[in-house]
Amino acid sequence: FHCAEPSSRQVACVPLFATLMAYEVYYGLLEEEGAVPAEHQVDVATARALGDVTVLGSLLLQHLLHFSSPGIILQSLGALTGPQLLTLAQSPAGSHVLDAVLSSPSVTRKQRRRVLKTLKVLFLL
Repeated sequence: FHCAEPSSRQVACVPLFATLMAYEVYYGLLEEEGAVPAEHQVDVATARALGDVTVLGSLLLQHLLHFSSPGIILQSLGALTGPQLLTLAQSPAGSHVLDAVLSSPSVTRKQRRRVLKTLKVLFLL
């Protein structure tokens, strides 16, 4: 998925896992082989709509959320914009990711609120 290095790319892991695409493919980057990976561009990430969530990508995220420390996944979920999170919630496969956020014993109440607060704002408008 090419989201481990540089560490700024870790915040983009949820869209990559959900769509089962590599970082360069998802964001349409052209990188030469052997080149140092580019830093994550937040403005590019927030401007891009969430792609089609795959069943296997959803299952991957669900299982990662049940690990003992799902911090990177939760950080990435928190970095999604409202429309991106809404797309995830409305997707037949992606909605199960939010179910996992709510049901995972390793996700604290504060972490759940942080993710759901973004969705709450959309419904109050």
